[in-house]
This record gives sequence, C-alpha cells and structure tokens, in this order.
Amino acid sequence: MLRKAIKLQDKNALADILINLCEAFPDLSRLFVSTPGMDEFQVIEEDVADIFDFPHSEKIDPHEVTASFQILFIRAKILRSEGKYAQARTIYYKVLHRILALLDSDQLSSPFPDNTIMDIADDYEEIALNDDRFNQYAEQVEKEVEELLGHDSAEAEGIFLEQLKEKLTLLK
Repeated sequence: MLRKAIKLQDKNALADILINLCEAFPDLSRLFVSTPGMDEFQVIEEDVADIFDFPHSEKIDPHEVTASFQILFIRAKILRSEGKYAQARTIYYKVLHRILALLDSDQLSSPFPDNTIMDIADDYEEIALNDDRFNQYAEQVEKEVEELLGHDSAEAEGIFLEQLKEKLTLLK
C-alpha cells in the first residue's frame, strides 16, 4: 500500500520530501551523497564504528543502535541494486560482527528483538551467495564467515551460514 502511494506521487514532491527528511535526519543523506575520493569500504567501516562507538564500560541499549543500522541496511539495498554486492555484504558483515562482539562481552542492557540478529545473518548470507563475482571475493567471505562463526554467541543466536559454508567448500 505504501509503495503504491509513493509511486503515485509527483517526482518533484518526492524529491522535496527526501530533502526535508535528510535535513531532519542527516544520516539519511548518506543514502544519496558519497564522499568524493573516499573508499566506499572505508566509509562503511567508519559508519558502522560510529553506530557502535560506546565506552566499553557502558551497557548498550539495542534500541539505540537499531535505527542507525537500519539506515545502513537501506544503503546496502541501494548498493546491491547498483551491483555493488561486496559493499552491501560488508555492511551486513560489519554490523553483525559488532553485534556478536557485544553479545560475547555481555555489553547489552537488554536483548535485541526476536530474530533480529538471525535476520541480519540471513541477509548477509543471501547477499554473498547472490554476488555474481562471488569467486573474486570468496577468500574475503571465508574470513568473514570464520570470524562470525567464531563468536561465542553465534550458535546461540542461530547463526550457522550453512549455504555459504557449502558454497565455499565447493570452491576448494
């Protein structure tokens, strides 16, 4: 219903709405504007670090970070639609890796909503598996999978990445 309503809007009106949203929520501007001369992977690394930049002694409320990484996931969808699967995958990997590290260190004040972490892992796996240039990034993906599954909390959160492990095994 929302998609249909948006598609019926005038393009100029939608552009004005997006500009106003970006002014109200500056993080949204990164969906449309990239920093010239910056490596996209470096920008992703910094953006994820900004979300999870908390003192190690402080417990983190998952609700405080959820909205921010949802914006990154929208950016990942845009990158994917542009054929930039490696960058989209990296967003999911970095967020998932940081979340699992927080779980491992018992740094959360409450749990993430049900299935949130498993859904992020599923999206990570799906993006990696559907990358036309998977073979080019297989070594990097294998390292990411090892790091993700190496977290103490991975299995407890339902993160197994079986299809990805199988595809990596077939390449050897």
